[in-house]
Amino acid sequence: MDDFRQKSMAFVAIIWRAHATIAAQQKLTWQHLLNHLADRHGGGRCQSVGGPIKGAYDRALAEGCKTRDLGGELDTRVFTDAVIARL
Repeated sequence: MDDFRQKSMAFVAIIWRAHATIAAQQKLTWQHLLNHLADRHGGGRCQSVGGPIKGAYDRALAEGCKTRDLGGELDTRVFTDAVIARL
Protein backbone atom coordinates (compact mmCIF):
# COMPACT_ATOMS: atom_id res chain seq x y z
CA MET A 1 0.00 0.00 0.00
CA ASP A 2 1.50 3.33 -0.97
CA ASP A 3 2.02 6.17 1.49
CA PHE A 4 -0.77 8.34 0.02
CA ARG A 5 -3.35 5.57 0.40
CA GLN A 6 -2.25 4.83 3.98
CA LYS A 7 -2.49 8.50 4.94
CA SER A 8 -5.86 8.83 3.20
CA MET A 9 -7.28 5.85 5.05
CA ALA A 10 -5.90 7.09 8.38
CA PHE A 11 -7.43 10.52 7.75
CA VAL A 12 -10.80 8.99 6.93
CA ALA A 13 -10.67 6.73 9.99
CA ILE A 14 -10.00 9.66 12.31
CA ILE A 15 -12.72 11.82 10.78
CA TRP A 16 -15.16 8.91 10.60
CA ARG A 17 -14.75 8.12 14.29
CA ALA A 18 -15.42 11.72 15.14
CA HIS A 19 -18.62 11.88 13.10
CA ALA A 20 -19.94 8.32 12.82
CA THR A 21 -23.06 9.04 14.87
CA ILE A 22 -24.52 10.90 11.90
CA ALA A 23 -23.29 8.38 9.33
CA ALA A 24 -26.69 7.78 7.75
CA GLN A 25 -27.02 11.41 6.70
CA GLN A 26 -23.42 11.62 5.57
CA LYS A 27 -23.20 8.44 3.55
CA LEU A 28 -21.58 10.19 0.61
CA THR A 29 -19.82 12.95 2.52
CA TRP A 30 -16.43 11.23 2.53
CA GLN A 31 -16.56 10.64 -1.18
CA HIS A 32 -17.65 14.25 -1.74
CA LEU A 33 -14.87 15.53 0.50
CA LEU A 34 -12.23 13.58 -1.39
CA ASN A 35 -13.68 14.68 -4.73
CA HIS A 36 -13.60 18.30 -3.55
CA LEU A 37 -9.97 17.95 -2.50
CA ALA A 38 -9.13 16.45 -5.88
CA ASP A 39 -10.93 19.27 -7.72
CA ARG A 40 -9.34 21.98 -5.62
CA HIS A 41 -5.82 20.63 -5.53
CA GLY A 42 -5.67 18.66 -8.76
CA GLY A 43 -5.07 15.01 -9.36
CA GLY A 44 -7.37 12.05 -9.18
CA ARG A 45 -5.83 10.17 -6.30
CA CYS A 46 -8.36 11.52 -3.79
CA GLN A 47 -11.21 10.53 -6.09
CA SER A 48 -9.76 7.04 -6.45
CA VAL A 49 -10.04 6.54 -2.68
CA GLY A 50 -13.64 7.79 -2.38
CA GLY A 51 -15.25 4.86 -4.18
CA PRO A 52 -13.69 2.16 -2.01
CA ILE A 53 -14.66 4.06 1.15
CA LYS A 54 -18.28 4.28 0.05
CA GLY A 55 -18.20 0.61 -0.97
CA ALA A 56 -16.81 -0.43 2.40
CA TYR A 57 -19.49 1.60 4.18
CA ASP A 58 -22.25 0.07 2.03
CA ARG A 59 -20.94 -3.49 2.59
CA ALA A 60 -20.74 -2.95 6.35
CA LEU A 61 -24.37 -1.81 6.46
CA ALA A 62 -25.52 -4.61 4.14
CA GLU A 63 -23.83 -7.14 6.41
CA GLY A 64 -25.72 -5.82 9.43
CA CYS A 65 -23.06 -3.60 10.96
CA LYS A 66 -25.07 -0.67 12.29
CA THR A 67 -24.69 1.88 15.03
CA ARG A 68 -27.43 2.48 17.56
CA ASP A 69 -28.73 5.52 15.67
CA LEU A 70 -29.33 3.24 12.67
CA GLY A 71 -31.11 0.57 14.72
CA GLY A 72 -28.05 -1.55 15.43
CA GLU A 73 -26.04 -2.39 18.51
CA LEU A 74 -22.55 -1.20 17.56
CA ASP A 75 -20.83 1.81 19.02
CA THR A 76 -19.10 4.14 16.58
CA ARG A 77 -15.64 2.69 17.18
CA VAL A 78 -16.73 -0.86 16.33
CA PHE A 79 -18.65 0.37 13.27
CA THR A 80 -15.61 2.33 12.09
CA ASP A 81 -13.43 -0.75 12.52
CA ALA A 82 -15.96 -2.75 10.47
CA VAL A 83 -15.80 -0.22 7.63
CA ILE A 84 -11.99 -0.10 7.73
CA ALA A 85 -11.83 -3.91 7.66
CA ARG A 86 -13.78 -3.82 4.39
CA LEU A 87 -11.43 -1.37 2.65
